[in-house]
Amino acid sequence: MAKWHEFVHRVFHTLHKTKLFFTREYNFLLLGPMIKKFLIFTQIIVLLVLVSGCGGIAIWGTKGGMPQRWYSANESTGSNIALAWDIGYETLALTSPVSDGESIYIVTTTENGPGVVVLDEHSGKQAIAPVLLDEAFTYELALDENYLFVTSGGSLKCFYKRAMLENWAMEFDGEEVVSMFEHKDSLYGVTNIGTAFCVHKETGVFKWKTDVAKDYVFRWATLGERELFVTGGPKGFDYTHIFALSFVDGNVLWHLEFDGPPDYPPQASAYTILVNSRARMYAYDTRSREKIWYYSITGLDGQPSTLGCNPCIYGDYVLVPSKSKIARVDLKTGIEESKMIVPNTLQMRGIVASRDALFVALNGDPMLYVFDMKTGLPARKIEGKRTILGMALCKGLVIQSQEAVTLLK
Repeated sequence: MAKWHEFVHRVFHTLHKTKLFFTREYNFLLLGPMIKKFLIFTQIIVLLVLVSGCGGIAIWGTKGGMPQRWYSANESTGSNIALAWDIGYETLALTSPVSDGESIYIVTTTENGPGVVVLDEHSGKQAIAPVLLDEAFTYELALDENYLFVTSGGSLKCFYKRAMLENWAMEFDGEEVVSMFEHKDSLYGVTNIGTAFCVHKETGVFKWKTDVAKDYVFRWATLGERELFVTGGPKGFDYTHIFALSFVDGNVLWHLEFDGPPDYPPQASAYTILVNSRARMYAYDTRSREKIWYYSITGLDGQPSTLGCNPCIYGDYVLVPSKSKIARVDLKTGIEESKMIVPNTLQMRGIVASRDALFVALNGDPMLYVFDMKTGLPARKIEGKRTILGMALCKGLVIQSQEAVTLLK
């Protein structure tokens, strides 16, 4: 995680020196002929690296951990998306944005350092003055009906989201909060060295705090039906360890070990947890703790393949991306029932599903395919290129790139 953010900062400074960023707070559509030509070339925009889900009441949620941000069963954004607004920033995104359908919250660099910027989702205009944060390698955002939770390294703060006034704050000395999400009255998370925690959202009082394992590097927190799962690996070894913690007191109940690095976070659906290991995906029943099935990941040519990007849970299925193929795998049986063919050899950057459409971002040009979820066929191709660093799915696609913040509806 730290190496990634070091790379991100180097990219920012390089682009800033070469003047490749757009000017702060200029509307992209209203810029000069040069930008208009660029718009014609790009057509609209593209999607993803990290994305997010939005519930039926248009509230940001992260139940199930990071992968659940990539899917919303009640989100109606379809394949007929069009550009609503696009605002250039002379900044760099530092984490994925979040949205509640009314406001968009991003962490980005400002003139005075990193900070939280609040945008009106209808106009794209800045709604509140930026709230500055400490310089850090890791930033995270989570949102509910009343609060915005923000981490900057070892600092965790809760704000009243409408006015961005601080409600409470805490510090994790010498640690960085790398993954967090809210659920009901609690905020769950894990630090890079394995301090898992549960905090009361309104008061900031710890319900529990647990040191999971020593000499491990942790990356993900995932919410199951009865347990909190935290994922990491021992320093210097290429293994993934998943620890199941009690909701009540944070004690370690059981754990799984897999070959390969923890590049992709596990996903939870009801009493099933999905884990990637090399060229296979495994499903475990979290009640019996037994393996239910495994799925051999293959490319379009039928040969063994690794994941092309993070999978995505879609109702009773998990969408598994590999080379030029996205398999629709039954969550109960692990059987591949159908597949969607991505008509391009470019590497996938990420996928996100709404109720009606699947959006597939590619590492090149074209940058985005939109699939009809009923037919499984491509419905649209969007050409052009942007360096996408994050996105939220809530009453449209909110995209944060190195060049701009964009809304497609």
